[in-house]
Amino acid sequence: SYFTDFMIVMVTRINKDRNLDVLFTPDCNPVLESLFLSLLETFSSPKLAQLKILAVSLIQPKPQEYQPVFPFFSIVYNGIEQLIEECRKIKGHQEDLLEERSGDETQPSSHPQNPESGMRDLAVYLKTTIEKGLEDEGTSQDPVYISIKYLMDYSNDLWNRYFSDFMYHSLHIDIVTSSLSCKVLEAFFSEILELPLLQKIIFLHTYVDYNKISLANLSSLLRPLEKIWQVAAGAP
Repeated sequence: SYFTDFMIVMVTRINKDRNLDVLFTPDCNPVLESLFLSLLETFSSPKLAQLKILAVSLIQPKPQEYQPVFPFFSIVYNGIEQLIEECRKIKGHQEDLLEERSGDETQPSSHPQNPESGMRDLAVYLKTTIEKGLEDEGTSQDPVYISIKYLMDYSNDLWNRYFSDFMYHSLHIDIVTSSLSCKVLEAFFSEILELPLLQKIIFLHTYVDYNKISLANLSSLLRPLEKIWQVAAGAP
């Protein structure tokens, strides 16, 4: 029936990455439930004519050991990454136009030569873009802006959840159950964690991209150390 196909498609979409499981964790709270429902409202319903095709073409999800703690994390994460890429292109295009208008090829390029400087410039531009977006009623149904508003209003619990899922997504380390990794990563990101909420989100994304190699080396070191730590903790 159409109803059965509709339920199959929608529940599969909603529960991708075990999103529904977030609601059944012991520490689930009203704020988390409210964010879940707000993000759920952004889902579009499949067209009636496409239901049967969608229902039979669904891919069997792979078993997933990690339990996300932030609702629809992958949607929010990918949305922010897409926004960063759009800002990077716009900013680069604006800098190119400035160089063309100057018409002086003897002057050094306005593009930052230092990658870290470029990262910080991009973060500033992204912050301005997001702040404008937060004031725009047109973003009221955008998962990225919905999540950022919730994070800014209820920063502690939701931020910890977002940070945990971000670390697993980027480094494949579960800091919820890995106490040593949690302490090391919090120390590594200490400067970012002290920033105001919006800057924390922005710099977390841009900093990880800028420090891919260092973080990859750190994560490969933490995995065996975590096992040794757990064995030592359980020793008599």
